[in-house]
Amino acid sequence: MTYMPVIIFLIVIMLFGILGNLLVLYIYCYVFKRKPANNFIITMAVFDFLASGIAIPLDIYDMRYHYTFYNSVACKVFRFSESAFTSASSFILILIAIDRYLKICKPLLPESSLRSKLMCAGSTLFGFIIAIPTLVLFGINRVPLHPRIFCGFDCTISNEFMNRKFSKLYYALLLSIFWVTLFLLVGFYIRIWIAIKDRRKNTIGEQPSVSHSSIKSGISKESRLKGKERQSSINVHDPVSLKNENKSILNSQLSCASGKSLMSRVSSNVTKMTGKVRCTRSTKIFIAVTIAFVLSFLPSITVNLLQGFVRSIRKIKSSEFKVIMKLLARVHFVNHAINPLIYSFLNVNFLRKCS
Repeated sequence: MTYMPVIIFLIVIMLFGILGNLLVLYIYCYVFKRKPANNFIITMAVFDFLASGIAIPLDIYDMRYHYTFYNSVACKVFRFSESAFTSASSFILILIAIDRYLKICKPLLPESSLRSKLMCAGSTLFGFIIAIPTLVLFGINRVPLHPRIFCGFDCTISNEFMNRKFSKLYYALLLSIFWVTLFLLVGFYIRIWIAIKDRRKNTIGEQPSVSHSSIKSGISKESRLKGKERQSSINVHDPVSLKNENKSILNSQLSCASGKSLMSRVSSNVTKMTGKVRCTRSTKIFIAVTIAFVLSFLPSITVNLLQGFVRSIRKIKSSEFKVIMKLLARVHFVNHAINPLIYSFLNVNFLRKCS
């Protein structure tokens, strides 16, 4: 009963996560056209759905039977799934930032559906590899209760690894992954923002227009000079010379037309590189998802660090304080349920299809 507010909070998050991500998977898999950027959204929806359907229910079970958790397999599945989906989500956000950087800062590189699929597969593999140590590290631990004649069974770090170097290294690895993810995301999106800001100052076609006018003036001058020379050398009474001259004029017009076609292609490429750019809908969605990920994990990481390094906090017996700490330690689960809301607010087509 002490942790009932936290259990209700997790139940709400679980329902939103399962139903919302099922809706996202249906819309993006069967309604929208498949685009490279949609592969990232589908993969994240799969991670969020599995976390909402596996990790959160097991966490609710752990809080309901806090000192009577006897199933070692369920304990390992719970810790493995929580770590795997969290690590995979963080890694795919980095790959999304790289993909947005290539799309905006390297616009001549073509979008590739195969590239986005490989990135999604790589993030999944990364998450599962990072979570492998949890299968060894966690288990059913005997916890002494008050009075000392009783003990409970909790799903936590096994007794043999408690306060050992292996457990400390693993938590240090998870903390490092979070901060590396944060710095990389901030760095890539700042670079994207600078590129958009700089290109908005340019005028579309400004550089191509200069080269176009100079080339055009050069061609016109050359054609006029050649025309004068030909006029001076033509014998109007000679039909053969007139026929040859007409052919040369036609060839010069064709070459001029091909030159203009070439200049238009060059102009379009240069315009693509130097013209104005805008922040696309997909980029806005991915930025919002990234911000939500960082904000939802900051409270959980802060609470875990305080509990790990400040001994006085672990000695506080207040029930209200324990509830607040438990709640803050589980705020990161909000990340698995908030993404469908982000897609709804930032994608008008998604909201229209849902209605």
